[in-house]
Amino acid sequence: MGIMFDNVARGRDRIGFAVSQPLKISDGFVDLTVPYAIDANNVVSSYTERVDLGSGGRELALETFYRMWAGKHARFTTYLMHQRNPSNLAAAPSANTVLGVFEYQF
Repeated sequence: MGIMFDNVARGRDRIGFAVSQPLKISDGFVDLTVPYAIDANNVVSSYTERVDLGSGGRELALETFYRMWAGKHARFTTYLMHQRNPSNLAAAPSANTVLGVFEYQF
């Protein structure tokens, strides 16, 4: 869920805020076969590992951006995102992402 506002501080600028909770797999397993060698007769050696797809955490992402025009043909956008339990992993520390984008139209 998000909200955006136009013409906040300068003409043609935009600011937005969003809260999201990505989908996750709550339960399940997959058998993953990993090749690790091939011999002179082209026989591939591999092992199979059972991987639990269920995760104990629930990611929550808070995002914001600000976009402003820097002249007639250029604009600058900044993004900030904070994630709690990234990738739905309960033990994962919170993560922050900062991004700046400069666009020029010609």
